[in-house]
Amino acid sequence: MMGVEKIKHVPFIIGFLAFLTRCSYQLTNKVRFAIARYYHYAITTVAFFKNYFMCLIHVYIFKNLFNI
Repeated sequence: MMGVEKIKHVPFIIGFLAFLTRCSYQLTNKVRFAIARYYHYAITTVAFFKNYFMCLIHVYIFKNLFNI
């Protein structure tokens, strides 16, 4: 049952990633960093439940999109 609940959130997370990718290039660095910090907390919460795939996406986004 828990696995099914996790899968339901995957499209939302992917959509959120696409939204961040599309918008981040138009934002100032300060706003981008605030979004990145909020996103970091959200993803580490997901990773806490042993979702390794989301953890990998998190690392990829931070290294390539936000350059942190």
